[in-house]
Amino acid sequence: MKIKAGLILSIAVFTILSIIFNFKKINFYFIDGYTENKAIEINWNSLIRQNTCLTGSQDYDPEVEYYLREGSAFTGNDWIAFLKSSRSLINPFLLSKIKNTRKTAVHVCPHENALEGELAVYCLQHINKINRDKLDHNPIYEKYVSGKQNYPAGQINNDEDISRQKKLQLIITSPKRLRKFLLNWEIYISYHTPN
Repeated sequence: MKIKAGLILSIAVFTILSIIFNFKKINFYFIDGYTENKAIEINWNSLIRQNTCLTGSQDYDPEVEYYLREGSAFTGNDWIAFLKSSRSLINPFLLSKIKNTRKTAVHVCPHENALEGELAVYCLQHINKINRDKLDHNPIYEKYVSGKQNYPAGQINNDEDISRQKKLQLIITSPKRLRKFLLNWEIYISYHTPN
């Protein structure tokens, strides 16, 4: 009898509280989304601290999926799971990381370790199946590719010697170029990411 009375009281209290606070309209997707976003952040912070190498797999290649490239960091189960996250969650997260210039433990053969923002771009390329220099309306990257751009003093001696990695790093570390570069990605993603 006491259990039944307790259950009835609990249901009555919950009903009254739900009417007062409108519990029925709690957005559980927000709660789930917050959890997923936090999980993405935790996974990302773990991945960028791993001493691994991209072995030339940083750019998207339509002929070979990233998880099939022998020796690449992207072939690890943790990277595969990360890169297969929901595009509607992972794209905004990675876009927010592009401006970060701290070094990661992930090496880019045959050059140096990737900046965090640079690694975010490599991930975006594979997730969205397009390389940064192929984005529609990407005049910023094209200036570097064409060799007609004046580079910051002391950073480059010869346009022919600049690597694709260094070109990307120069874009990431220049606030003006970075804004335009991010805008190109945001436009592309907004038209190519399913809701």
